[in-house]
Amino acid sequence: MEKLKSILSLPVDWNCKLIIDENAIISTHAPNGKKVDVRPLHSLINKILMPTATTNDQVDLDSNLKSFQNSSCFQELFKIVHKNYCQLSCKCSGGGDANSTTVALFKTWSVYSWEVKMVLALAAFAIIYGESMLMANQTNPLAESIKLLKQLPNKSKLSKIRPLILAMVKLTNAIFAVDDSQSENISIYIQTVVCWIVRSVVVCTSQIIGFDDEYTEDELSKLTELVDRMNSHLGQLFDIEDENCKLTIDENEIRNTHAPNGKEVEVGPLHKLINEILIASNTIIVEGASGDQATLDSQLKSFKNSSRDSLEELTKIVRKIYCELSCECLGGGDVNSKTVALFKTLSQFSWEAKMVLALAAFSIIYGEFSLTVNHSNPLVKLLKQVVDKSKLLKIKSLIDAMVKVTNTIVDMVNVGKSRPVDISTCIETTVSWTVGSIIVCTSQIIGLDDEYTENELAKLTKKVDRMNTKLGQDLHTWWQSVDEKKKELNQYFQKMTDNDELPHAENIEQVVSALEEAGLGSSNLILGIDFTDSNRTQGKISFNNKSLHAIGSTRNPYQQAIAVIGETLSEFAVNKKIPCYGFGDKTTEDKTVFSFLPDNTPCKDFEEVLKRYEEIAPNLELFGPTSFAPIVDASIDIVEKSGGQHHVLVIIADGQVSKVKKGRSKQEEETFKSIVTASLYALSIVLVGVGDGPWDEMKRFCDNIPGRKFDNFQFVNLTDIMKKELKPSEKEATFAQVALRKIPNQYKKSEELKLLGHTTGKAKKVVPLNPPVK
Repeated sequence: MEKLKSILSLPVDWNCKLIIDENAIISTHAPNGKKVDVRPLHSLINKILMPTATTNDQVDLDSNLKSFQNSSCFQELFKIVHKNYCQLSCKCSGGGDANSTTVALFKTWSVYSWEVKMVLALAAFAIIYGESMLMANQTNPLAESIKLLKQLPNKSKLSKIRPLILAMVKLTNAIFAVDDSQSENISIYIQTVVCWIVRSVVVCTSQIIGFDDEYTEDELSKLTELVDRMNSHLGQLFDIEDENCKLTIDENEIRNTHAPNGKEVEVGPLHKLINEILIASNTIIVEGASGDQATLDSQLKSFKNSSRDSLEELTKIVRKIYCELSCECLGGGDVNSKTVALFKTLSQFSWEAKMVLALAAFSIIYGEFSLTVNHSNPLVKLLKQVVDKSKLLKIKSLIDAMVKVTNTIVDMVNVGKSRPVDISTCIETTVSWTVGSIIVCTSQIIGLDDEYTENELAKLTKKVDRMNTKLGQDLHTWWQSVDEKKKELNQYFQKMTDNDELPHAENIEQVVSALEEAGLGSSNLILGIDFTDSNRTQGKISFNNKSLHAIGSTRNPYQQAIAVIGETLSEFAVNKKIPCYGFGDKTTEDKTVFSFLPDNTPCKDFEEVLKRYEEIAPNLELFGPTSFAPIVDASIDIVEKSGGQHHVLVIIADGQVSKVKKGRSKQEEETFKSIVTASLYALSIVLVGVGDGPWDEMKRFCDNIPGRKFDNFQFVNLTDIMKKELKPSEKEATFAQVALRKIPNQYKKSEELKLLGHTTGKAKKVVPLNPPVK
């Protein structure tokens, strides 16, 4: 009780500009007792106010729209929402007394419950906000004229109220986890919450259509904080309600059992089959009918056709959990201990897999009893001690809650390893309590006594439902942040690829993220190092008159380039091993290449590349002439042998291909021919220029290679970048931008031309020499 008093007495932040006459609002409340189902409308509002980057957004929005249009309350709600939309638009134009506007709105809703009032307010605001967002994204003269006449805000102004909108929606969703059986304390608190949500709607509307900025960014921030705090308080009130729940779970003890082996287990087909088993079982118990046998059969076949290895592994562990559940749940006992024991059996699996496997074992138990409960043979019921339908019906709501939360968790698999800690923690908590609920349900079915009353089962059901709601909210918020980040990275990548003037990059991580978002798929790396004689003199200006291959206390240009390419492109490599070759030395001249390791063995990572370079460079004889044909031909051979996987060849060289006074040299002709041939393969070529140059000829060479299937070659001047007055991390990031800016589009072009996975059988067979030094 003391905890409850402390929550309810938490002061409102009166430093916030807003004041609400809560008593005046409550006095307008005169409900007529009529039930109005606003859930379809609430779902539609969520989709309007909280769109995500998922591909199904338009489909989901259309589905929610149709669901609302088909609801029994559509006409009534449509009229009141339109009236509120007009009222909000009128009252909020040009400032005014926001408190009076709030009270006036509540007067129009006097006959409705607090939850309905809240949804109606958000629905009217959703129209205003939706219109503004649509108009903000239009740039044609008609739209610009309307924006001018309506004085609609720009995107930056709309973004200022975005945190408050998200806080309102999140709080509204939390209120939908409340039902009529909640305590009076929560019901009273909800009145206050709804008052502030509607007040926030008025504030946001004023910011959108008002003719002046009535609220500063700081005041909006305070209001957002207040709404967020109310959501937190509501959660604390729920926690107090949950303290009366009989089931207790030691989450820390369960977390200590988690020891995943890193093996990914595909539980998708199993999860779909479980859903159909539980639906069919419910249909048998509630209606006495067999349910949708065709859908169940379809999911059964899909599960059977999944990978044979995973099928056998999954059925084996499910059978083991089924036996453990059946044995442990006979005759009551400590549910927490049974839950921990089950998690020990599931220790090697991910949290998502633990959830699905436990529910799969329960679906066998529930399915068996649904089949036997209507069986006419009394011997079956006697041997199984089958419970009657009334007992099974008591746990149906809890089973439904477990299924819903499992669906949410399985959906979260796509969030991947990058999900934030709070979502991961929420998943762990939810899985722990849901598996505990599975044990409670199993005990109710096969236990020899009634350990949980109907009221206690109802409390546990509410707890699982609330966890599902919170998980859904957290995931939606996360998707929002991911969506915003994606937009930023896409804009950054467009600037990186479309403009001569590169956007500023702080570090390599930013470049890597942009490349990932731009669609660079899995690639493999090949490295070629130029050991021609010109390297002796090409460092006169740029490398203190030293050979560009000189090994000393500071990294030479080749070492710099190897390191930064390793940090960037290794993120995308399917096979972390890197074939690394030298060319142009005394042993290879312009005819072939040598491998950095004997027997054409690739380096295991870039650390080994640098180590081998440092061992080789001081101990070989620089020679020439310069031709890129051998390293390009060797790379084509690698792509061919890989079955057409995408590769990126990075050539680090000090100068252009050897020239003659008139026409093209033999080396130029061979290099041109090899690069054109390379365009028949999923191969990107990046030439990194080191040393003094000049590089004008190299740039012309890069842009003048006719006959290619796609632009597969680009040149980067590392020396120019390293001369810039930037921090080392910024120099590396700038180099990465320039070197890699074309690769995502080249990768996509390889896909379009069907070069990925394609081989010709015509590639020149190249057998690299062993390293020229031990």
